[in-house]
Amino acid sequence: MNIITAGITDPKTIGTRLEIQKFAQDKELWDLYLQGLKSLQSVPQTERLSWFQIAGIHGRPYIEYDGAGKRKSSSKSFGGYCTHSSILFPPWHRPFLALFEQTLASHMMEIANKYEGAAKAKYVSAAQRFRIPYWDWAANGVLPDIISSPKDVTVNSPKGPKTFKNPLFSYTFPDPLVFGDGLKDSNFETSSTFRQATSTFTDLNEVKATNVGRVHGTIRQRTHTLLSSPFFRSYEFFSNDQITKNVSKSTIDSLEAIHGSIHGYIGGHMDDLDYAAFDPVFWLHHANVDRIFALWQARNPGPYTIDFPAGRGNFITEKRHNETATTPLAPFWKAPGEFWTAQTATDTRTFNYTYPELEKWSTFTPEEKESRIIKDINIMYQDNAQLDAAVAASKARPKRTARVVSVRPSEETAELGAVSASLIADNQLLLAEDRSYLDWVVNIIVEKYVAKSTFYVHIFLGDFNPDPSLWSQDPNLVGTHVIFTSQIEVTGCERCQLGAAEHMRVGGTIPLTGALVQSVQEGRVPDLTPEHVAPFLRKELHWRVQRADGSVIELSEIPSLKISAVHFLVTLPDAIDKFPERGEGEEVLSVTTGRLGGAGEED
Repeated sequence: MNIITAGITDPKTIGTRLEIQKFAQDKELWDLYLQGLKSLQSVPQTERLSWFQIAGIHGRPYIEYDGAGKRKSSSKSFGGYCTHSSILFPPWHRPFLALFEQTLASHMMEIANKYEGAAKAKYVSAAQRFRIPYWDWAANGVLPDIISSPKDVTVNSPKGPKTFKNPLFSYTFPDPLVFGDGLKDSNFETSSTFRQATSTFTDLNEVKATNVGRVHGTIRQRTHTLLSSPFFRSYEFFSNDQITKNVSKSTIDSLEAIHGSIHGYIGGHMDDLDYAAFDPVFWLHHANVDRIFALWQARNPGPYTIDFPAGRGNFITEKRHNETATTPLAPFWKAPGEFWTAQTATDTRTFNYTYPELEKWSTFTPEEKESRIIKDINIMYQDNAQLDAAVAASKARPKRTARVVSVRPSEETAELGAVSASLIADNQLLLAEDRSYLDWVVNIIVEKYVAKSTFYVHIFLGDFNPDPSLWSQDPNLVGTHVIFTSQIEVTGCERCQLGAAEHMRVGGTIPLTGALVQSVQEGRVPDLTPEHVAPFLRKELHWRVQRADGSVIELSEIPSLKISAVHFLVTLPDAIDKFPERGEGEEVLSVTTGRLGGAGEED
């Protein structure tokens, strides 16, 4: 009998997924969660509902899961269920999370029923309200200690205080580890999952502080732009990182592109598609990816169009087919003989869960809801660097008094213009009369599989350390975009192999305005106008490429890499319940033409 993915159905109520740090404040829920994770991780790998097999759906082992494999793969081995660089990327992961959630919930309820007396009612109640937590990396870029600490944890178990290895820190593979898919072993066949971004990072706290924390500002800005820009109201551009003929200079980034960078910042097993889901942090990361998708859906209600020629298939769907709202999201069964689809998995409530923002917004009238959604997104993700850019316009304008935005908005802020008021001196820059400024970004386009594994594109503004092991710590590092993939020479992913053969390109964006504003303040460039910024960037903008193991990929080895500088005319609103107006992106090719890895007129 097939496993039906339905989410938590006992009781059949809509539960709320909470951010991990708030989730951890619920003592009974936290006790059950840690015990439930430990219990699930100990299930023999031969069981369909083991940690090993559920996580393995995402990549290895490339073995048919739960009878979901009707098509004969073009290769001799199983081709996997991959929907990465696909318009189905967001909806496919929704039932994947639901399957994990319902399985973990069953372990927690079993443990809850072992408590005695008054404690039993408390723990059963906690098990009933359980939904998997998420880590909001856009709001909090540092891995919470409970995820990153290798220290043992102590909980109140049914038999009293109990101490065991932190199940959020790593997953221990079965011994002996047998994938059984006949594929060549990689460097990820270790006794347990680990997290390190490059060979130079051996201490997780170093990774936590250096990688995720350093680039947090760019992730926050990218997330806000993704949810606020009119160009990402198209699901095609919002959903995935593939560069197609429809993508413009304004739509290079995507939910999948941001998600891939988080994988790479954490590193280790998380930066390889075949092994990422074995790391416990995967589930907190992807719960937030699903949440961002749900926020986008709330902002863009109604059915969204999914009808796109994929080219690359997987074990269920043929290559050269169109991916649509009714394409099977295998291997997740909605009912016997029926897979979930993007159409049937549209609403989180179908799987009996919601998120705090959706829960709150559901109480507003339709008229109130739109402005509240915008206000909350601004409060959560509008970044200081974006707002500080309001001071950067033209030095040539006459001296005047101006209100400038210099801090992140708060819940109490009624209008952006009321956040901060100050006099602008003659030698400082003013927001344009119409509250507009130029927002600069670096667009990155490259073949996804050119490095044959996950790789990092570092963007610097100014000189940087020649030692590659120090690039991610360099003070002039503006941001790092990660191209998240599998090891193409050993993976069993058929979709990945076809993507590599067809030289599929993907894209991402690094915000540049914050670094430019700092340069303005330091007197290195007069203002944000193209006439001054273009020659400055021609001299000061640099990029380098690095594999996850720390080795350098010379720019001459990556002819598909196209870096470009783009600016958008952004006009700030007069209230926090409005998004900034954002014009079309304009590429300034004089910055990159003729440089290795730089975009030119022909690109």
